[in-house]
Amino acid sequence: MGDPVLLGECLACFGLAADGPLERKAIFQEALEVTRRSGDRVYTGWLHNNLGDSFLSDDDLEAAREHLEQALAILREVGHPNPLPVVNLGWVHLRKGDLADASIAITEALHGCERAHLRRDATMAILGLACTAAAQRDWERAACLLGFADEELEKCGGSWSDPERIYREESLTEIEARLGVEFDRHYGSGRVGDHSDLIDLALDRQHVA
Repeated sequence: MGDPVLLGECLACFGLAADGPLERKAIFQEALEVTRRSGDRVYTGWLHNNLGDSFLSDDDLEAAREHLEQALAILREVGHPNPLPVVNLGWVHLRKGDLADASIAITEALHGCERAHLRRDATMAILGLACTAAAQRDWERAACLLGFADEELEKCGGSWSDPERIYREESLTEIEARLGVEFDRHYGSGRVGDHSDLIDLALDRQHVA
């Protein structure tokens, strides 16, 4: 059709539908070259995010960080901020063991999701805070937030995909081992608790009635 902007958008969508991680990454890299040539800044930003997510799945944390920081800069520049690149950057911090930076980034992302009513995206941030709490050895809070994240994602009709699925399983195994028979009680409180109270718990603040 002779439209490089449309080609870039189609490649970006095609990459999301690809089955294998290597194929997905290759498509995103090709799409990024197309959007750079076409001048489509919005999709360039999103493709940096998608590539950051792909490198995160490979545990290539430096490459992931570079792409995610570019995504944040571009999307903020064009007035199209979104919490997902912030969540992904939080995962990078968490995988590197920078727990304070992880908590700050993912909390910022959850605030953004709540303001924009992005409930499905919020599940990624809640899971990130659950895994961060586990890394901080705050086992009861981690179990509750894990239950909250699972419940919210189910309500959205979704399921965990990599790398979030892997991170969840790693944290779940350790939380269950630490809490033993108490795990079900804390996990269940996250599944049945009041949404506002649980958001306050995720944001580590007192609930104000």
